[in-house]
Amino acid sequence: MRVAALLLLWLAASAVGWNLSLNNDVSWQYWVARQLIGGARFYTDITESNPPLWFWEAVPVTWAADRLHVAARHLAVALVMAQTMLAIGLVGALSPGKALWRSAGATLILLTLPLFDFGERDHLMAIGALPYVLLAARRVEGRLVDRRIAIVVAALAAAGFALKPHFLVVPIAIEAWVALRLGKGWRIVRPETATVAAILVLYALAVAILTPAYFTHQLPLVLSAYGEFKPPFARVWTQQIYLPCWIVGAAALILARQRSAATASAGVAAMAFAAVYTMQGKGFPYHALPVTIGVAWACWLLLERERRLAPRLLAIAAIGGALLTAALVGPFKPSRIDPITARIEALPPGATYALISTHSWDAFPLIEDRRLIWPMRGFLLWTMPAIARDPSSPIAATTRREIAQDLWCHPPDAILFDDPARSPAMPRNGFDYRRFVLGDPSARALLANYRLTDRVGGATLWTRTSPLAPRGSDCRAISIRPDYR
Repeated sequence: MRVAALLLLWLAASAVGWNLSLNNDVSWQYWVARQLIGGARFYTDITESNPPLWFWEAVPVTWAADRLHVAARHLAVALVMAQTMLAIGLVGALSPGKALWRSAGATLILLTLPLFDFGERDHLMAIGALPYVLLAARRVEGRLVDRRIAIVVAALAAAGFALKPHFLVVPIAIEAWVALRLGKGWRIVRPETATVAAILVLYALAVAILTPAYFTHQLPLVLSAYGEFKPPFARVWTQQIYLPCWIVGAAALILARQRSAATASAGVAAMAFAAVYTMQGKGFPYHALPVTIGVAWACWLLLERERRLAPRLLAIAAIGGALLTAALVGPFKPSRIDPITARIEALPPGATYALISTHSWDAFPLIEDRRLIWPMRGFLLWTMPAIARDPSSPIAATTRREIAQDLWCHPPDAILFDDPARSPAMPRNGFDYRRFVLGDPSARALLANYRLTDRVGGATLWTRTSPLAPRGSDCRAISIRPDYR
C-alpha cells in the first residue's frame, strides 16, 4: 500500500514538474554529459571546478533521453522525483507510529522548497540527509533497524555527500553527535557507516582512475584562484532571503524543552548545513537550500513532542515562512538583459554563441533550450576575480590564451562581453572583459571581424560580420541537443 502511494505520488509529481525550468548549473550538467557521450575528455576538453560525480550521473539520463526522443531535463525531473520518493519512503520506514506525520512533512518540504534550485547538488544531498538523520536518531535511542533499510538509507545519503567535499561535514557532524550521545556504547562500524565509507572510497578511486586530470590539473587551479570567486562575506548573510526563517527556526529549537532524538539529530544536520553554506561562501540560492530544508525538517519534528506554545509558534512560523518564500520565489527563471537576450534567442539552432563572464546566467539554459553551440571549455570564467585583482599573474595569461583558442576553434556568431559590475565577486576597479581578451594578439585578430550590435549598461553584444574559418590544432567536436519537437 505504501509503495503504491509513493508510486502514484511520483507519477503526479513528475507530471506536474515535467516542464520545470532547470537552472543554469543543472543545464550545464546535462550539456557536459552530452559532450562526454560524444568523446570529450573531462578536465581537459572541458574544465569544471567540481568533482565528476554529478556529471557522471547525468550521462545515462542523457543517453536514455536521446533514445526516448525527449529532452534530458524531463527525465532529470523524473529521476530527482524518484530519489525524493525513496527518501520519503525511508522516512516512513524509520518512523513506526509516526510514519504518516513524518512522511507528510518530508513530502511538503521536499516538493516545495527546492523549486528554484531543483536538481542541484545541494538539493540532492539534502534529499538523502532527511532519512539519514532519522537513522542516526534511532541509533541514539537504541532501537533496532533492519540492516537492509540502514544500507539503503546510507547509500542514498552517501550519493549526496559525495557530490562536494564540503558535504562531508554533514555525516561527520551527525556521527559526532551519535558518539557524544552514546558515550562508551558508541560503535563506529555499523551498516550505515560502513556503506557511506565504502561508497566514498570507491568514488575517490574512480575519480583517480577515470579522471586523473581532476587531481593533476583542475584541483590545483581551484586551490590557487577559486577563493577569489566570492562576494564580501557580509553579503552572504545580509542578502540571504531565508535568513529570517533560519533564525526563527533556531529560536524554536533552542526554546523547546521536549526535543526528541530525531529533532536533535535534524538540528545537528541543520547546523552542519549552515557550516557548509558558510564554507562555500557565495550565498547562492542553492547553497542555502539545505539549511532551509534542515531547519524546516527539525521544526516539523519538534512539533511531534513539544507542547509549549512559544516554541510551537516559532516552529510553525519558520516552516510557513520558508514555504511562503519558496512560493513567492517560484521556479527558476532564466536571466534576461533585453534586447541582448532577444537577439541571442533569435540565433538559429546550430549557431555558436559565447559569453565572457564570471557567471553563466546569460548562457545556460539558453544554450540547451535553443540548441546552440557553446565553444568555451568551461561553464564560466571563475578565475576572473583573481585576474582582475592581478592582471599580470600567470593565470591571467593562461586564461586569455585559452579564451582565444576556444573562440578560434569555433568562431562564434555572437559574443556577449558581460558587465563586471553584475558579478558581486568582481572588484570595482574598472576591469573590462573585452579589453582583457584583446590583450591576446590572436584574439584581437578574431575580434576584428565583429561589430557592436547591442549595449545594456556595461554588457556588449558583438556579432560576426564575415565568415571565419576555424583555426587550431586541438579543436574538439561539440554536440548539441537533438531537436525533439
